[in-house]
Amino acid sequence: MDKKAAKIIGISTGTIVLLLLIAIGLMFGRKGRVGKFPLKGWEIVKVKYDDLIYEKKDGTWYLTSPHLYRVDSTKMQEKLNRLKDFRIGEFIDRGNLGDYGLDKEHRSKLVAYIKKGDSLIFYLGKNGPVSLSFYLTMDTVNVYLGYGFRTPLFPKNEQVLLDKKVYEFTSVDSMKVYKNDKLLKRYRDTTYTKELSDFLPRLKAYEILWDIKDIKPVYTVKVYTPMGEFEDRIAPDTKNKNDYIVLRDSVGLRIPGFRIKRYLNPPDSRKIRTVD
Repeated sequence: MDKKAAKIIGISTGTIVLLLLIAIGLMFGRKGRVGKFPLKGWEIVKVKYDDLIYEKKDGTWYLTSPHLYRVDSTKMQEKLNRLKDFRIGEFIDRGNLGDYGLDKEHRSKLVAYIKKGDSLIFYLGKNGPVSLSFYLTMDTVNVYLGYGFRTPLFPKNEQVLLDKKVYEFTSVDSMKVYKNDKLLKRYRDTTYTKELSDFLPRLKAYEILWDIKDIKPVYTVKVYTPMGEFEDRIAPDTKNKNDYIVLRDSVGLRIPGFRIKRYLNPPDSRKIRTVD
């Protein structure tokens, strides 16, 4: 074999080896990893599931889009455990995405963001033929069977995973109610603040009524606790001006002198539900 032929063979061999290494890197590297357990061992800091985005900030998970609200830590961890432990199983088909609910109209797009900025994209389709299985694709061509959960992994209803606790503090020192910037009521060291200390920390919302920009809150409640100041916005009840606040979970809380509806975020007026 002459030197020229040997050189060509050497270059060709080297090129093939390099391409193989690149292919392996794409297959098993953090950004394109398609091993059996693609998310095993990684810390997930953000999840995008269709239009819903969940992000971990300072150790706490939040829904950040389409709205901003704290997520129930226990429920979120259950979803993350499913995601971290799921397994990609056998190859099923090439193309024919519609047969598996993986066409654009029906599939869900799941993006798992790993600490340090890496991410993995999965498209999830119908549930599979055995327990805790589903069809998925990563390249929108090859269809695999995944194991570990049923789809949808994250509920379409954004309310399901939200933390419905309204207040975090354990006791109340005093409270002030303002109309715009004018102080209307002050409650300090009274039986009323003791009742607040017992009532507010146990309060949970049935549903979250999202902030609508064109509805402005009129009243502000400032609650002073041993942990610091807590400020909340409240929208007025213009129809029934009596003597208590109706909270989001329809529990009546008496504040002498006026009646308002309290929401963490002012709601769309069409969604307001009153309980008298």
